[in-house]
Amino acid sequence: MSEESEVLVKFFASARDIVGKKDLKMEIQQNWKVEDVLETIFKKYPELEEMEDQLLISVNKDRTKKNEVLKDGDEIAVMPPVTGG
Repeated sequence: MSEESEVLVKFFASARDIVGKKDLKMEIQQNWKVEDVLETIFKKYPELEEMEDQLLISVNKDRTKKNEVLKDGDEIAVMPPVTGG
């Protein structure tokens, strides 16, 4: 039997506009990585996947790699690049 954990995914700027909410609680399986969570989100929000190469991802407010293994209670932030004028 696999043990499930929960993470909180927070969306910022245009990523928030695409998803339509500021955060999303997700149940994850043991040994899931950041890339597994992103893949799940991209299936539901393909427009967000188009921005994948530009997205900044952090776990618990620290920049991370997509192969980082997640644990229960982690907070993942999904941020598009900042633009301004």
